[in-house]
Amino acid sequence: MVIANWLCVNGTLTVTFTDEANEASIAKCLHERDFAWLDFDKVYLVGGKSPDFFPDKQVSEKPTDSEVIYTSNWHKANGTTITMVDAPTRIRISKLDITTSEEVSGAQLQIVDSDGNVVESWTSGAEPHYIEGKLIAGATYTLVETLAPTAEGYVPARSIRFTVEDDGKVQQVFMQDDYTKVSISTCELVMLYAK
Repeated sequence: MVIANWLCVNGTLTVTFTDEANEASIAKCLHERDFAWLDFDKVYLVGGKSPDFFPDKQVSEKPTDSEVIYTSNWHKANGTTITMVDAPTRIRISKLDITTSEEVSGAQLQIVDSDGNVVESWTSGAEPHYIEGKLIAGATYTLVETLAPTAEGYVPARSIRFTVEDDGKVQQVFMQDDYTKVSISTCELVMLYAK
């Protein structure tokens, strides 16, 4: 649950409370120590109260130079540029043994987009394969094993579809290889002789 968003511009810390905020959640979650690393002279609270939060710095009106304005670029009211950086998509793909959950080396893998284009291909090793900034957030891809390490007794795994998350976190995709299975049955032939 998010109870507040904050912005520090030109020496003013502006804390805007969400609809989720109430007196108890504000008292429990809003602490001066969490803002000690910032340099500010004034605190302006929007949509809630916190009398004990920097009481000597609180102002009742928002200072005019604490606005952030959007034109073709983000910038502060005094013209200082704010750079917004989007986190790249980050995917970690593990090729695992179905029984031991250890990485399987020697599998040839591909990531294919929704149009059938191969976006990435590699041979699995002792560590997971890591892809950063190459896949598109929100897009769906298919992880395909084109060649299993059959010499080690593995059979090809089923393809896995996954959608890339847009939360900036490392997304984990697992594919498991199973072993070749042989079923041997014996039957006993009993011959009855008529006497």
